[in-house]
Amino acid sequence: METRVLDREDRLVPADGESVGLLSIRRPTLFSGYVDEPGRDATAGEWHATGDLATVAADGSYRIIGRRRTDVVHDRGRCIHAGQVEEVLLSYPGVRDAAVVGTPHRVLGEQVTAYVVAAEGLTAQVLIDHVGRYLSAGQRPRRVHFVDELPRSAQGRIRKSLLIAAR
Repeated sequence: METRVLDREDRLVPADGESVGLLSIRRPTLFSGYVDEPGRDATAGEWHATGDLATVAADGSYRIIGRRRTDVVHDRGRCIHAGQVEEVLLSYPGVRDAAVVGTPHRVLGEQVTAYVVAAEGLTAQVLIDHVGRYLSAGQRPRRVHFVDELPRSAQGRIRKSLLIAAR
């Protein structure tokens, strides 16, 4: 099997462990297509984009960052990685769980929206300011929704697609 990670202009990302791109795979026995999606056929020998965002380290190893559709917010053409924002939110005392997704915004394309399970009394502005101390202004959530719990799959993963669909 061959793998590669490409940026938005379909160029290989540098093997610096920081640059993020879309992981693609190719091998002779790759599947032939999707059931009930005739326009999304795959042909053996061609590259298939997995939908995973990844980095490549200098030693050639890959680190999967997350899924393109649910783990990246596209704000004015910039890619904001939800995991970075989630890490900062989780570092705030009283935040027990957090998920960040992109939600539609008429000017930005998508905006950073956070869903947070937190101690009572915590405010959205406190969390927005906290993120702003560690990340760029564009990475701060524009909306913070406090929830009792985050929807999870049977494997325990947060089901971000349900959060996106709820708004």
